[in-house]
Amino acid sequence: MDVRTRDPFDFEARYNTAGALGALAYEQRMILEVLGSLRPGILLNVGTGFGKLINFPPPPEIVGMDSSESDLASAVQRYSGDASKHFVVGDASSLPFRDDAFDQVLSIKVIKFLEDPEAAVSEMADVLKPGGRLIVDVSNKYSPAAILRRLGSWLRVRPPTRAYFAFGDGVKMMASVGLTPFSHRAMFKVDPVFWRTLRNKGLVNFVEQLEGVLDRSTGPWFLSRYVLIACEKPYAAG
Repeated sequence: MDVRTRDPFDFEARYNTAGALGALAYEQRMILEVLGSLRPGILLNVGTGFGKLINFPPPPEIVGMDSSESDLASAVQRYSGDASKHFVVGDASSLPFRDDAFDQVLSIKVIKFLEDPEAAVSEMADVLKPGGRLIVDVSNKYSPAAILRRLGSWLRVRPPTRAYFAFGDGVKMMASVGLTPFSHRAMFKVDPVFWRTLRNKGLVNFVEQLEGVLDRSTGPWFLSRYVLIACEKPYAAG
């Protein structure tokens, strides 16, 4: 079966505009900016979906994990012939890997959907090698989208959610599982939903430049939809 003809959420169906591809490229650049550089070893991408964020060049070998078998089938097809990419079905709240197995862990737009994000972050910390790095995003509690979501919950037209955090809450969550935050970056002052509507690459370039202008003029947190937080797992004392 050709998954792409059946699944409306595969890569080609979702990223079929200049704006969607531009937002994805911008997101990948921000991840690399926060992480510093990709290290040799094995990178785990928790919530990889159809592998939209793992189109990195070597050095890392990459394991993409997701709970959706159909998304993973699309990822397998997309990276067919790439021996550095491997895919496995699993749950972010109970990772199917041994402790200290990965050099880097990446999880984007995942913990906001979980009932217990702290438990998932703890699992990611467990599978990370000492000296390894974890990068996750938290949904900014003070973004327009988050305020509207909380208003909807208050009015009981949307279900309650714990998915949005102040930046300090995200840092505390990482520290609570023994990780040391070392870098962060807010992104998407222009909502990614708007990015995806853009059909012209010139407009995409303008919006990306606007992101930088807004960042410099309003500060990093105002309006930003997400905050990336990069952490390192300390070596055991002694």
